[in-house]
Amino acid sequence: MLDAQPDNTPMIDVVFLLIIFFLCLEFRTLEAKVPAHLPLLRGGSPSPYEPRPDVRVRIIVDAPGAKLAIRNTRHVLEGHRVHWCVGPTECESIARVREILHAYRSDPEFRETDPRTGVARTGSITVLPERGATYGDVAELVDVIYSVGLDRIYFGR
Repeated sequence: MLDAQPDNTPMIDVVFLLIIFFLCLEFRTLEAKVPAHLPLLRGGSPSPYEPRPDVRVRIIVDAPGAKLAIRNTRHVLEGHRVHWCVGPTECESIARVREILHAYRSDPEFRETDPRTGVARTGSITVLPERGATYGDVAELVDVIYSVGLDRIYFGR
């Protein structure tokens, strides 16, 4: 009686196709979708070129929301409420956050000189989402930061 052996040729073909796919995929384009400077690992000596965060914006959850609902083809948490602290100022609306960030952008004190190039640029913003903040809360804040013309965003916790 003959023993049937599986043919591994198609499996090898699939593996080679996956290798070619991942070699051809340009990972830099995936990383460049949201330009953000993530915090560095702690423990090493600080870099002299490490940007200094100027304004901290905290997202504070007032009510986390419990039930997921669909509104206008969007998933939302019913009862989810947040407010923001831009520096020392508490804001109940995202419009107020926009006003304060616009005032920071217009302030000459908010500019700093890049040590590598010597070019003046606006200061940076650090987004600090608190426990319970959703991706939508962070994305909305980042959209507001970009809309006022600030583009140096850092994320912390």
